[in-house]
Amino acid sequence: MTVAESKRGKLKSVWDTAQKIVAFLSGLIALVAVFAYLEHYVIAYLIYAIYLALAIFIVSLTLVLVPRVIGQRKQETNLRAQTRAEVVRETLAKSPVKVVREGLSIGARDSIATGLRKLTIPLNKTPTIGWVRCFTQLPVIYLSLHEANVVNASIETKCSEDSVLRTVDAISDLVDRTNQDYDKFLKEEEKRRHEEDIRRTEEARRLAELEKAARRQP
Repeated sequence: MTVAESKRGKLKSVWDTAQKIVAFLSGLIALVAVFAYLEHYVIAYLIYAIYLALAIFIVSLTLVLVPRVIGQRKQETNLRAQTRAEVVRETLAKSPVKVVREGLSIGARDSIATGLRKLTIPLNKTPTIGWVRCFTQLPVIYLSLHEANVVNASIETKCSEDSVLRTVDAISDLVDRTNQDYDKFLKEEEKRRHEEDIRRTEEARRLAELEKAARRQP
């Protein structure tokens, strides 16, 4: 929904509410006037009827319009929050994968290699399947780095207590290298899709020309 459509919807909603209030007040005033006429108190009680109409009008505004306006403001606030969240998600989706050092955690000792502890290094987002494939296929070997696996939005590995910093640095370097390889992969995929589209367009044009030429034959 566009901003203009949203404004038109709000104006129509307020206008419909105002129409209902006017109709209600008109009917009430007519009823009071008829009653006063029948009782021969038209002049004496006319001012009270006006006061009553004004009081009802104010109460109607309070009970109908105010909650509606509050509801509309809440809806606008929620819409703005959703828009901001969508912008954040889109920005995060376009940003490269990064190591979040502030959130790393050192776990318990390994049950087999007791000199090692489980190290969980969080990432700023959950990588795609293609990114994970590039990470596992990196032609880079760190002799001091144990097997590292991508698990959701983190990388899990093992290390000794005195090699935590070196391990985090190594993982960070692997993540940067993976980003470079994944970017190349995406560009190659885009180029491949573009070439495939060109090939299909050319093939469709060639077939159309063959069909056209065949129809000309007597």
